[in-house]
Amino acid sequence: MKEQIKGILQQNRKAHIELRGKLSAFRQANAETKESFGEAQTRADFQKMVPVMEDLFVLKQRARSQINAILTPEQRAKLERIRTERRSKQQIQIATLRLRHRAQVRNILDQTMTKIQSILTSDQQRKMEPILNNNSCSD
Repeated sequence: MKEQIKGILQQNRKAHIELRGKLSAFRQANAETKESFGEAQTRADFQKMVPVMEDLFVLKQRARSQINAILTPEQRAKLERIRTERRSKQQIQIATLRLRHRAQVRNILDQTMTKIQSILTSDQQRKMEPILNNNSCSD
């Protein structure tokens, strides 16, 4: 049984890595600052990611289904408890990391904003102020 599960996971690993790479490439390509914002283009760019996100979701659900088919009902129940426990621990860990790094992230953001403001004229700074105030971090 362990070998079957290991085989399922190995079978999906290459496709998973490939799909995550595609998502990362989409995000990187769209992280570049555009000359001007176009909502239609932004939505079109996002729609290019949707099939990849869908494929990732299907891949994960297929593997989960294949693994569940091998397990007994008791094992499935234990696995679900393990997954629930893991999710709970991850949520606590993520919350802890957010709190710990909030000041660091805020400092980086402040430094970046200072650099951006240094390249703007006084008039541009005044125009940017409402935008920057609306987009400030508020964790």
